[in-house]
Amino acid sequence: MITQAGYVAAQTAALLDDQVRSFATDDYLLPFIQLAQDQLEQECLQNPNLSALMSTVILPDVPAGTYSLASYFDQGKDLELLVDVISMKERTVGGLRQEQDWNYMNRVNDLPTIQPVAFNSYYAMRDGSIVLSGADQAMDLRIFGKFSPQKITTIDSPIVPNTSAILSFGAAALVSMSRGNDTMANWYEKKRI
Repeated sequence: MITQAGYVAAQTAALLDDQVRSFATDDYLLPFIQLAQDQLEQECLQNPNLSALMSTVILPDVPAGTYSLASYFDQGKDLELLVDVISMKERTVGGLRQEQDWNYMNRVNDLPTIQPVAFNSYYAMRDGSIVLSGADQAMDLRIFGKFSPQKITTIDSPIVPNTSAILSFGAAALVSMSRGNDTMANWYEKKRI
């Protein structure tokens, strides 16, 4: 499941030492979290090596014979904000879980017509989803891709995978600055960076 803004709000409230939420309510924190996300996105877009928010998502235990990852793009699912795949790897479920267990998958424009084999080996982007050749066993998939952040309007708003700590420290820095605590603002900003 994709992380939601409510998780970031709870982390930010903890950083601000307001777990009982006397002032750091969700409604109070959401604009700060949005601003932290805007700042992160702006920084990534200015970096020519990034040009987008990029992250890695692992989909564990994708069932044998899966030809489409469309359901993983549904609201609240791991790939909800994914817009492009940079690289994709697969490994069999189980095993020692070593880095060398991952096999690169080849991106193609159109999948070859083959009978299911041990590994997918190929994937294609089609209709806002990822299609696979269909392995004959359950696979773990590791997707490194570009994610398009959505506006954070409620605690249920999805956030780009693996950015919760950055957004939490960023929001805590912004709240601390707005409340006149420059020492904490600077410390949280260093943690955000």
